[in-house]
Amino acid sequence: MISKKDSLNILIVAAEASSATYAAQLLRHWRAQALDGGVKVQAYGIGSREMEALGFEIIGRSEELAVMGLQEIIAHWGDIKKAFRTLVERAERERPDLVLLLDYPEFNLRLAKQMKKRGIPVVYYISPQIWAWRTYRVHKIKKIVDLMLVIFPFEKDFYAKYQ
Repeated sequence: MISKKDSLNILIVAAEASSATYAAQLLRHWRAQALDGGVKVQAYGIGSREMEALGFEIIGRSEELAVMGLQEIIAHWGDIKKAFRTLVERAERERPDLVLLLDYPEFNLRLAKQMKKRGIPVVYYISPQIWAWRTYRVHKIKKIVDLMLVIFPFEKDFYAKYQ
């Protein structure tokens, strides 16, 4: 999927508090690896202030985009739409090595579809809880996600049933 390089350009969407925590851990890991002579990771997208402090370039703040409920979504629709459009445009222009999506399924599955159309590899970390509801989404995910990384052991078995 990715050729050996000295640096990687990664678009990340971690728009919820828990996913931003996982993304910050990844950023710390990648930074430590780079200091040990490993691949340098340049990352941008939607994330938290903590991620920004680790060198992540903020296009949208998770603290502002993690909304729940119809009223909140409507109230923040302009910001959500602008962040989505900005990510797609930048991905077209800069061609990231991969897109890393964490949770936030309504937004991220739409973004994955756009990235797949553009031939950009999509990795999804922290699967949407499709095993609990909207199981039919597994077929869409198979088409638009190149690699699904799960955090619960039973999720591996769930996805294996649909291969």
